[in-house]
Amino acid sequence: MPQRNRFYVTWTPEVGSGIVESAIFDGTNFTRLDTLVLPMGLGGTISEDGTKIYYIEEDSMTDTEYLCTFSSITNSVIDRKNFLDIGPSTETKDAPDGKKGRILIGYNHPTKEHKDNNYFLYDPGMNHSFPIIPFPWRFEGHLSGDANAIILEQVNWDTTRPSAEYRSGNVYIFEAETGKLVQRLSLPSGGKVLVFDNFPNKVYSFNEQTLQAIPVDVTEVTPTNIFLDTLISFKHQSEALSWLGDANFIKELDNHLENARKHLLRSDSTKSGDELQKFQEKVQKEREKTAKEETDNRPRGPRFVTSEGYALLYFNAQYILDRLPKKKTR
Repeated sequence: MPQRNRFYVTWTPEVGSGIVESAIFDGTNFTRLDTLVLPMGLGGTISEDGTKIYYIEEDSMTDTEYLCTFSSITNSVIDRKNFLDIGPSTETKDAPDGKKGRILIGYNHPTKEHKDNNYFLYDPGMNHSFPIIPFPWRFEGHLSGDANAIILEQVNWDTTRPSAEYRSGNVYIFEAETGKLVQRLSLPSGGKVLVFDNFPNKVYSFNEQTLQAIPVDVTEVTPTNIFLDTLISFKHQSEALSWLGDANFIKELDNHLENARKHLLRSDSTKSGDELQKFQEKVQKEREKTAKEETDNRPRGPRFVTSEGYALLYFNAQYILDRLPKKKTR
């Protein structure tokens, strides 16, 4: 906590005991200032002004997780709210990272095996949840050092490898406050994304075997044609996750995306945009129909789009539309 020249240390004196001890130390001479009952957990982050610490605490008696607000002025918990009540109502949530007084929260689709299909940024001080980012792959999430970008690193399971966890090198960077995909990276496989607070606009992909470190500027923007390929990939994964259905409907969406891609490669942004708009219109129409079926408690028809599929496909298509080159007028 640079604002108050102190740092907090939390540790477990005995593995498996469930006991957590915490202490405050002076940042200059490292003397202990105070001992706390502060079972700091995942998602721990400090507010910008240094007056509050936010962390996830598990109540072993009730098996309930709480987001706690701890005052660094009074050295006491001043607020505690049910972690599952933050954002969408779900059975489980995870807080893999916290930066600059903000927390990255992940949760899974309740009917799917994939862990954490959705992420969003939460600001405890404002009690505000930013837009949800649905994601069709298993992945790990990180916040950039300045908490302005969400970095999702695709992680696959491959039981034929010495370690079942396999990092493909596919990394996706989103604007944290808007949920827009701004960069797609295809890095060498096997590397792990590392984030450091003192490099707020960079992340590093580090491979332990080759000792290769690749720096990435999270503020850069991926070319539009690559984003279109990514949208096509998102569509395929949404189909696999049952976020949209009906073979004819999916074929129609495929045709619009492939046509948009062909027109873009020919530098015809107008026709490419027309195809993307038709793609959007069909996704929106089916989403509205599916939502009405859900509201009326009627069985879902064979042609459908879930809320996750809509958010992933419609808004990323809009992002591409916004970035297509405008036709010059005389």
